[in-house]
Amino acid sequence: MVGNFTLRAIEKQYNNETVLTMIADYACSNMKTATPLPDLHCQEFPVKHSIPTQIVVATAFSILILTAVIGNCVVMWIIATHKVMHRGFNYFLFNIAFADFLIALLNVGTTWTFNFYYDWWYGDFCAVNLFFGVAPTCVSVFTMMAVSWDRCHAVVNPLRKRPLSNHRIVWIIAAIWISAVGVALPVAICSRTEKHFFFSDQRHIISVQWLCISDFAYKVVYDNLLLIIQYILPLIFLSVTYGRIAYAFRNQTDDFQQHSTKYTDHLHAKRKAVKMLALVVGIFMVCWLPYQLYHAVLERLITDFEFASYSYMVFYWLAMSASAYNPFIYCYANARRSDPFQVDYSDRVSSASSIITAYGVSQIRCNKNSSISEIARLRGLESVKKATLNQSLGNGLTSARYCDCTPSMTCEMNAELVDKVA
Repeated sequence: MVGNFTLRAIEKQYNNETVLTMIADYACSNMKTATPLPDLHCQEFPVKHSIPTQIVVATAFSILILTAVIGNCVVMWIIATHKVMHRGFNYFLFNIAFADFLIALLNVGTTWTFNFYYDWWYGDFCAVNLFFGVAPTCVSVFTMMAVSWDRCHAVVNPLRKRPLSNHRIVWIIAAIWISAVGVALPVAICSRTEKHFFFSDQRHIISVQWLCISDFAYKVVYDNLLLIIQYILPLIFLSVTYGRIAYAFRNQTDDFQQHSTKYTDHLHAKRKAVKMLALVVGIFMVCWLPYQLYHAVLERLITDFEFASYSYMVFYWLAMSASAYNPFIYCYANARRSDPFQVDYSDRVSSASSIITAYGVSQIRCNKNSSISEIARLRGLESVKKATLNQSLGNGLTSARYCDCTPSMTCEMNAELVDKVA
């Protein structure tokens, strides 16, 4: 009869702790002959933390949550309240900050207590907690991939028009969120809270714990796909794009270091921006690596529950701390550069004209209608560079409102022109 019920169902029927204890004692004493109850664990409740340990863990996660929430709010506020920052690259930074803010606010605070005490205290918030444990992480990773592709295109093809306009970036961000929601929905839809009982054979008492779980037919397959989507594929993609960027920087420095001081400065500024993004990506990947390895390998190898619990808490804190570092990275970049979020129009104008000079345009003519046409020779350039410059001149350099040609062949151009070149 015992095997036909869950202990929770028996509790609802009898509502008597003595009866529950007797049934649990019988089920645990006859484990070989009696069908075990699925929600009964015949062992002493394994989680017992000392007061100092609880204080240390609570302090560490409290500092993490406050830092991530406040820091990312500051980043979003700076971008949102300064119209000059309402540009494509900053939209990506805002999106990453918003995702980090959500995971710190709606996931970390509830998840660490559940993992540490092995008890769910928040009722129906279980579905929300599981959803925001997956979706914001996907958003951060997908956004980093989009940024790396955009930066790679800008560095490898500096004279070509950037493929991601502000309008397209907004659509890309919307697609990122839709994809992230689609990835996170299964765990949210299939989430539930379960009441579990731990019976101590020595003390003959029952401990009651609530668990927040997500269980469905293909959960193992889903977890493996999540590992691939959130970590393995992004790691490969980001390694390729930033490797390509580093290679392009090396070649461009060799090509132009003797031609244009302005272009070298512009290249150095671009390198700083890419280094900042690479640091964001690198910290994210390093912080998440132990956590991913734990779920993929270590979880099945560690048999000591106490050691597994503390190991998981350390890995989880490290992974979640990735959401708190970005504001400090931006501040560090800001200390070394006047504004890490934007590129000033005057800098863009200077860099655009420097690129023209570095490529060896020997003569530029200004027409009455303020258009620019390249009418002369290209000195000693490879055919690929000639074609690139000609394409850029055809696509972008004919839209300037004002051009002041000087013997040094530099032109002052408006923001519209610069956007097409930089």
